[in-house]
Amino acid sequence: MRRVIVGVVILALVLALAGTAVAKFELTDEVSLGGKIRFQIGSPDVELISKAYAIDVYVYLADFEGMLGSDEHVTLSYVGSEVATLKLDSKLSKGLYDMGSLVPSRVGLKVSTDYLTFYVNNGMVDSELKYNFGAELSYELDSTTLGLLVLNTGETDITGYAVQIEAGLDPVTLTAQYGMKGDDLSAYFAKIEYPLDKITLSASYLMSFEEISEIVGELCYAIADKVTGKINLTKAEDVDLTYYGRVEIGF
Repeated sequence: MRRVIVGVVILALVLALAGTAVAKFELTDEVSLGGKIRFQIGSPDVELISKAYAIDVYVYLADFEGMLGSDEHVTLSYVGSEVATLKLDSKLSKGLYDMGSLVPSRVGLKVSTDYLTFYVNNGMVDSELKYNFGAELSYELDSTTLGLLVLNTGETDITGYAVQIEAGLDPVTLTAQYGMKGDDLSAYFAKIEYPLDKITLSASYLMSFEEISEIVGELCYAIADKVTGKINLTKAEDVDLTYYGRVEIGF
């Protein structure tokens, strides 16, 4: 309990100072820099947190956007086409929505259009090159978004499928997902979000492919322009309650 109290106090101080840290850097008419800085604290056993802070730097040059992350994550995107966006990613991975990762993190390519997104990367298995593929369809109908996702992991020879429905029922947003992996594994996920002025509350429930349940509660707060804070509480089956607080500053 003492760690929780100390963590909340530190997060509050960071939140109070973060509003003054927003900036924007324009080098020329066509070249500009941006980025994100994240500060986070949490319980020692939260796997999401590998560092107390992280910095991502973005470079915008004409029709190209690049990103260099403090975790050696590098991306380069071409956004000049009205048909599709191309993105080279040094750590491209893809999961079945919120139900767990399937395509492992590798150097890969992401191609996005208005309705379709394609993913491809590869890895070595027993000195043989194996390809991992993914295709995602997203369609908006009024306040409802329908999604269909298919992933194939050549490295493990596993195929996964998932469907998603996201419905905006003013003022709440409901999300439901169902996924299948391999021959007989399935998972489902449900989430509700409720906005309150600058605060958004959310609660979700996951039954994973490993048949482990997980409940997550989050509070997101828009502190200032490009400054957001988040508090997360997670209770997984047979695991103690974990928590973390995070502040993200964009510039």
